[in-house]
Amino acid sequence: MSEEAATACEPDLNRSEPEESSDQDVIEGLKALDARLDKLTSQFDAKIRFDSAKEAAFDRLYRDLDEHREGADFAHKQGLVTSLLSMYDRIGEMLKAASVDPHRADLGNLQQDIVDALRMEEIELIEPETRLNLKTMQTLEVLSAASQEDDGVIAAIHRQGFAKRGRVLRAQTVSIYKFQQPTD
Repeated sequence: MSEEAATACEPDLNRSEPEESSDQDVIEGLKALDARLDKLTSQFDAKIRFDSAKEAAFDRLYRDLDEHREGADFAHKQGLVTSLLSMYDRIGEMLKAASVDPHRADLGNLQQDIVDALRMEEIELIEPETRLNLKTMQTLEVLSAASQEDDGVIAAIHRQGFAKRGRVLRAQTVSIYKFQQPTD
């Protein structure tokens, strides 16, 4: 074997240092890249959180604006609505008094027209119930009930109630039965 061949087979100690150095550089480069990726990830997460918070804030603002607009719109129409409710009541009283009046059907139609006009403004009649509901009713008169089962039962509706989107504008005025335990 020649001296050159023997030298070629021997490891070059000087050559391994640059490989270690270049491996070290690659590792450090990967660590730096990983750190930058972590930083980018946290920046993306922060941006996503910011965008979500901004979207929620805008949704809240739009909801508040709609509520304000609706409130202002209703406040503007409140006088008209109050007049229509009063007219509805007066026509109802006329219908009760006019049992055989030839204009009774016309009065009934006029009252229904008022209900239709109110419905266009999303104002609905409160549906009659069989028992007292303090959320939608106001008690005008309390009558004595014959039994415990009749306690809280509606005896009569004196004035119809109205609501807009679940909010009571005017409660139904009712008479109810109330059971009193006999005292011995």
